[in-house]
Amino acid sequence: MTLSQLSHEQKLALVALLELFTMADGTVSDGEAEQINQIAEELGDAEYRTLLDETETRFEDIEMLKESLLTIRERAARELIYGLLMEEVMNAPTTGHRPELLEWLKAEWAIEVKEG
Repeated sequence: MTLSQLSHEQKLALVALLELFTMADGTVSDGEAEQINQIAEELGDAEYRTLLDETETRFEDIEMLKESLLTIRERAARELIYGLLMEEVMNAPTTGHRPELLEWLKAEWAIEVKEG
């Protein structure tokens, strides 16, 4: 599955999660910025900005975001979103990026992480 194949709701979830994780430590590393720029380019800058604006009005708190995440049922979409989120975490200079949300998402979406 590719980013362009995600539904609007799935793209919205991806952008909301990336924003949440990227801004968790109050800074944006070069790796994080590069990944976001790649995603914005693939989605189209205008669509990315529209999605980002929608996340700010739609998800007032983490619980509202979680409710939306639970509606994503397609395994390929879940795996793509989770994989991109893990790339963002790996691009971060620190490890304080909401590990509880990552664990929650992994459990709720039944994501299997292959070690090594």
